[in-house]
Amino acid sequence: MHLMLKVEGEKVKFELKEDELQGYSFNYRSINSDYAKSLKDEHELVITIDLSEMIDKNAQELNTIRSWSNMTYEDKSYYNKVTFVHKCRDLVIREISLTDAFIKEYEENVDTSTGHGLIKMSLMQRSDKKDLISILPKL
Repeated sequence: MHLMLKVEGEKVKFELKEDELQGYSFNYRSINSDYAKSLKDEHELVITIDLSEMIDKNAQELNTIRSWSNMTYEDKSYYNKVTFVHKCRDLVIREISLTDAFIKEYEENVDTSTGHGLIKMSLMQRSDKKDLISILPKL
């Protein structure tokens, strides 16, 4: 299994691979009601990162992620291009591209008895740019 997360922006730029990434979930909430036509579908990419690996190998990238999580939408670097790829034996299982992604939720958990920690980061596309989301294979 191969996982890769790439974030590109003016101030925020990093790439994480399978040794830092613990897993992911991709959530799609569809509005399937005649009464909900004013609401939009919602796509959410939740990434789980090994905090211990980041501290040992990529402290600079960890600081970049933390800085991004603290930005406000007024900062022009709040929205960044995100590409996530999940491959298995050279077969693309899931590829998600968000052109204007932001961190909806950021959480760090550390087990004090083992010292091992995880980051859980929820990424979403800017609401007025939802038509630019690319998901392969198609839903």
